[in-house]
Amino acid sequence: MQRKHGELAHLAARPVLLFVVEIALRPGGDAEQLAPVQRFLEFQAHSHFQDLSQILTLESGASRLSRPLAQHWNVVPFAVPTGADTVTLRVNKLFPRERYPGDGRELALMTREPSLHGDAARHAHVVRQQDNLVLNRT
Repeated sequence: MQRKHGELAHLAARPVLLFVVEIALRPGGDAEQLAPVQRFLEFQAHSHFQDLSQILTLESGASRLSRPLAQHWNVVPFAVPTGADTVTLRVNKLFPRERYPGDGRELALMTREPSLHGDAARHAHVVRQQDNLVLNRT
């Protein structure tokens, strides 16, 4: 998978484009030979907000999932539609500029390298874990 950084939007009312994840093709394949199996994207995202107010939205084709992020590290699971070649991640709010003076970047959250797998049981377990993490913070 490759990660392409997108341009950040400057309108607070609109979600901020974080990056687009390019999902790996089958070995030796091309764009017309995407794996026709259910795949699951999983990655870690770190939010600095304590009040569950930062919402991460993942989109791929007609599939869309919005998840509140707890403070610190979250494991983000997403069921990738069959045949999809990209997943777009957006977040609703940036980290306050006054928290990182002298850094010219616009920061929203930290992420670790994404992984792609086909294990539905693992995906269901990670969904339950993340849902429980958010419930415990409310």
